[in-house]
Order: sequence, then structure tokens, then C-alpha cells
Amino acid sequence: MTRPKWSDAGGDMLLPRDGFMPPDGWRFDGNWFVDPEPSLFYEADAGHSTYLEDVFENENRLPAGSWMPALTQWTDVRGDPSQQRDQIVTPPGWEWNDAWTVDLNRAVDEEGWEYCVESTLGGYGPVDKLYHLCRRRRWVRPRTMVEKVKAQQTEADKEGWEYAPLFGLKFHARERKMDMVRRRRWHRKLVMSTHSVPQLPIFRLKDPDSEVVHLSCPKMYLVHTMEQQYQLRAYIYQARDLLAGDKTGFSDPYACVSFLNFSQRTERGRATLCPTWDQTLLYDDLTIHGDPMFILEQPPQVIIEVFDHDTYGEPEFLGRAVATPTVHLDPSKAHPPPLQWFKFSKGDNDSAASGWGRERAYLKPSERGELSDRPYHGELLASFELYCKVSELPFPAADEEGCAF
Repeated sequence: MTRPKWSDAGGDMLLPRDGFMPPDGWRFDGNWFVDPEPSLFYEADAGHSTYLEDVFENENRLPAGSWMPALTQWTDVRGDPSQQRDQIVTPPGWEWNDAWTVDLNRAVDEEGWEYCVESTLGGYGPVDKLYHLCRRRRWVRPRTMVEKVKAQQTEADKEGWEYAPLFGLKFHARERKMDMVRRRRWHRKLVMSTHSVPQLPIFRLKDPDSEVVHLSCPKMYLVHTMEQQYQLRAYIYQARDLLAGDKTGFSDPYACVSFLNFSQRTERGRATLCPTWDQTLLYDDLTIHGDPMFILEQPPQVIIEVFDHDTYGEPEFLGRAVATPTVHLDPSKAHPPPLQWFKFSKGDNDSAASGWGRERAYLKPSERGELSDRPYHGELLASFELYCKVSELPFPAADEEGCAF
């Protein structure tokens, strides 16, 4: 458990904070400051409106003995200690949909157990053998977001500590009952001291207890001076000539629309290759960094993927389209864009199709055109507009049932 006061991320190498000297051509700008890892504040349910909470129940036994609760009875999928099943509560703005149930939709026995010789080695299987000494089963409970609650930064968050049961396990931002260690990350800004291109800022790190010298280059960060709130409106009307995903020659298609790190999906069509969804998907409170004029010229891309729903097994991928939204910096002067046809590609082994979405995403808007040599996998009729939230936005267009999704 003993660790140096100042160390690397793993807590192994002694790295005194005052021992860092700037490399040639570089200088420090300001003092050291606490800078937590941003990903710690994003839970697994980030960006979702529904989520399946899970926890694993563990049991052990001696050879030829009976099963008993393990010393660490409740864990996550990695085997790290977790809260007890009945102590797990919903985050603010969420509510449970159902009670806790055992997940039987896996390679498990009739009671949901899977077995192995040693839990730290893994290799779980559904059949109980005499030499198996560990078993576990997964409990699941669905929850739904009923109100979007903006996370409030607490005093503990400002201190920047991250917690874990032990070093070597996954750290998290919120302290839990089983946590025994904590750490926090310090940064110091390093800038160029000359106008010419300097050498890479490489630090020579040497542990006093070792003769090994490690070379380390700090991470490069892009610092934004501007950010603005936006709203994306995706008008998904219909598709035509989709690929057949079922033996009947039809598909049960639905579309997943992704923008930045958010995604939503349409309703599912039934036994058709030309579905009509007629839905409006709203992506609100989107934070985009950079000058709005730059966003106007080169807006982020919208990715539309169509899948065939299967009752059993994974959905089948039918195609992908890439679209450029129309940007409105002044909502009062905005006019809804007309619907357009976007061709789907499947990214198969055909050289003309592979990488088409990535290739097109990096082109300038004026260079994005229809490429005739792309294999035809159907088309999507839709339009997309991105509003800069500097004033009140116009009410979104409704679907055929009068609803805005």
C-alpha cells in the first residue's frame, strides 16, 4: 500500500513535482494546478436515455464443499468490488423500470450461474464441474431518464481526487464505501519559448531507486477560447431500395443518427425495403468549441446508419450515409432546408466503397459531391439543420402524428 507522495499514474515511480525542469526551447507558463481526467465525470450511461444497470453476485467453495458467498460478494464485470445490489440507487433524473432480475440471456445455467476455477483467471463457462471453485451471476435492472439534470460540481470535485479500492484497479470520480486509495493529477502548462520550431519536449524520468531512465513526452492539448450551445434537428423522412436482411426478401429497418458523441434511433419499420419514418430527432444543448463562423463553413458531420432488426441475434448492418447539416447562426432568419437524398454505402471489400464515409467526411463542403462509382445500397430522404442558440429557436417541424421526438 505504500506509495510515493508524488509519482506517475500507476503510483510506482517517484517523481517529485519540483524536480521537473523545462526542456530546451520550452518554458513553464504558470504554476502547477489540479486537473482531473475529464472522462472520470462521464458515467457509462452518458448520452443514453435508457440504461441497463448490472452487478455480479459471486460465490466460492472449497473442493467437494458447498457454495458460499464470496469474500467480495458483489463486483462489476471486471471483478472489481461494487456496491451491493440492494444499495444501488438511480442517479438524479432517473427512475427504475423494473425489479432486479437474473440475466439468463448468456452462456449460463438455468439459474444464471457461470463457473470457473479461479475468478482472477476468468474463463467462465455454463457447466458446473467438480474442480470449479468460483461462480457468478449477473443481475440487471433497467432505468430510464425522466428529467435531464445537469451535474453540479461539488467541493469534492473541485479538489480533483479520484478513488479506487486499490492501485491497479479502475479509478472513478465519486468516492465509494470500498475505496481505500485516492490520487489526483497535477498539470503545468508548457509553452514554446522561441518562435522557431523547437525540439520535442522530452523529459528524462529516473527513479532514485533504479538505474533505468525513462523518456517521456507530455500530451499535447488543443485549447479553445470559444464555445457555443447548438441544437441539431434531424428530419428523417424515408428510405428506399434498402438491402434485404431477412430470408423473406425484406427487412425490419431502423436508422441510428449520430452527431458528435450523441445518437438517437428512429422507430422500426416492418417487412419493408422502403420504410417511411417521418420523424424529427432533436439533439439539444450541444456544446461545440470554436468560432461559429468556422462551424458555419465546416460543420460536424451527421452519420446515419441503417440496421435490420432481428428478434434473435445482433442487428444486421444495411448501410451508412454521411450528411452535412445546414447551419443557422441567426435563428430568427432561418428557413427549413429541403429534403435531400443521401446514398448509403456498406463499406464492403469493393475498393470504391471502402472508407467512403471517412473519405467524404474530410472533404470540404464544396468538394462533397455524388460519386458515381459508389456501389448502390439504397438512399435516405432527410434534411439536417444546426441552430446556434443565441436567441429563441423556432418550433421544430412535427411528424405525421404531430410529435417532435
